[in-house]
Amino acid sequence: MALGLGENAARMRVERALEKLRAVFPQRGIVATTALASVISANAVQIAPAGLAATLASTSLAGAGTGTTYTLLKLMTMTKLKLGISALIVAGATTGLIVQHQTQQKLRVENQSLTQQSAQLKTESENLSNRLSVIQSLSDEQKNELLKLRGEMARLRADSQALAQLKATVENDPMDSAAKSWMHRANQLKQQLDQMPDKKIPELQFATDQDWLDATKNADLNTDEGVRKALSDLRRKAKRTPAHMMVDALRKYIQAHNGQLPDDPLELQPYFEQAMDSAILQRYKMLYTGNASDVPSVAGQGQLVIGEKAPVDIDYDSHYYMGPNGEVIDWGTGLNSVGDPDASWAVHQ
Repeated sequence: MALGLGENAARMRVERALEKLRAVFPQRGIVATTALASVISANAVQIAPAGLAATLASTSLAGAGTGTTYTLLKLMTMTKLKLGISALIVAGATTGLIVQHQTQQKLRVENQSLTQQSAQLKTESENLSNRLSVIQSLSDEQKNELLKLRGEMARLRADSQALAQLKATVENDPMDSAAKSWMHRANQLKQQLDQMPDKKIPELQFATDQDWLDATKNADLNTDEGVRKALSDLRRKAKRTPAHMMVDALRKYIQAHNGQLPDDPLELQPYFEQAMDSAILQRYKMLYTGNASDVPSVAGQGQLVIGEKAPVDIDYDSHYYMGPNGEVIDWGTGLNSVGDPDASWAVHQ
């Protein structure tokens, strides 16, 4: 080596220099970390510039015996130390700059997003304010009309969605398209009935899913007449079950009252096996009162003592009549009284 030292001797001197540095650092407020020691050790074995090595060598030779060699070694050690510390400072500063740049970039993106959201909310707020001003300026009649239009739009939107769903079903499963189309027609009839409350009767609570399907099977739901016919057929089917229930209650009443008939169908209420809606009984009247044995037979079809007061649709609805012997007659269309010679009727036992 240029200093005339062996490799082991040089290493030992470096290690002693490091020990001294560890003692000096705390006195000057510097914490000697493992990372710092590693840097110093790594830089301690770096090759010194050629010019510096030659200068040190000549100085060492010139000052032999005067202690100059120790001074030069100390200089080399301090130079290595400064280089290591500088490397640490540069590395720390670079890391801090990178983190700061990334943070600023992230904050910039978030600020842009918040600015866009704020602008969007401001626009929506202005639109809502304008709509509210328009609504407040409307008259009560115009507001009611607006509500109707919104309801109609909602219904049309629902119909559109149903049609789209039906179309997708047909395309995906052609074998099942007929059944789903039939169900769609039944739902369509329900929606039309909801818009015509005057065409409803309380007996519709007894209508089965099959009754709804049958009512729409051959109906033209795109015309007013077709809808009226479908609803009439549905009402006729729905009245069948409560009519038979009234017959059973009527027989029990006659037995409990020594052959006497009630004065009003509402008096049959305690004799139903399951509760009967009073709104249904109010749609019927007693054709006869007094003793049941005095009631004459009608058209050879038995004793008819209870009948509907009035049909919902006079042009299409039939009448239901009941008797104590199990008679349930669905009588004609557009008839006002039992016994019409031109009546068409069907008997349901």
